Amino acid sequence: MKQIVVAVVLLAAVGIFAIPSRACDYVVGDVNGNGYLTGMDVVYSINVFSGGPPPPYSCDCPPGSGNIWFVAGDVNGSCNFNGLDVTYMVRYFKGGNGPIPCPSCPPTPLLKSKMEVEAK
Repeated sequence: MKQIVVAVVLLAAVGIFAIPSRACDYVVGDVNGNGYLTGMDVVYSINVFSGGPPPPYSCDCPPGSGNIWFVAGDVNGSCNFNGLDVTYMVRYFKGGNGPIPCPSCPPTPLLKSKMEVEAK
């Protein structure tokens, strides 16, 4: 897991300030890590729950909590990745509601915007 720490050094100040700039960088529903939510993510999710390899991306969510999980798989906003998310994905591809990120750790604005643009 990568974490970027920005250190700000003020010459006139007496110390160094570390500001964590940690965010969950993912596309909601992109379980296989290719940058898009597609039907292959449904297949990958089923494989995960059938004993296959875990998703390639996990995140500390909410940031700093120590709760590391496969955040991209949560498409129903429950802040868990489970079989209900697979059902939600299938409904989405049949015309249902779009994916909802975990409100405690939404994707970064850049990736969220990419997903919204491609959905239109």
